Amino acid sequence: TENPKTAGAPQSPAPPPGKMSATQQAPIADIYDNLKLPDDLLGGVYANMASISHTGSEFCFDFIAQFFPRSAVTARVYMAAPRVPELLSSLKRSINAN
Repeated sequence: TENPKTAGAPQSPAPPPGKMSATQQAPIADIYDNLKLPDDLLGGVYANMASISHTGSEFCFDFIAQFFPRSAVTARVYMAAPRVPELLSSLKRSINAN
């Protein structure tokens, strides 16, 4: 049976060839193009210590370079709390692989 709210309503046309619908995934090359770092960040940053704080909804990872006479945060990353177990699992796999 048809939904009474949509009965008789025009249907959306199919996307033209070469265009993606909302349910199609982008090609992997397009995804990586969107993830490219600016040139000034390609070298990364050095850290020999990390500090982690969190709220109910997100974690804050401070990466710190400890050098005499003072330490400095070299990078700060905020991550949504539901993504952190995936990060932890990935770190464990990497450690166990060595």
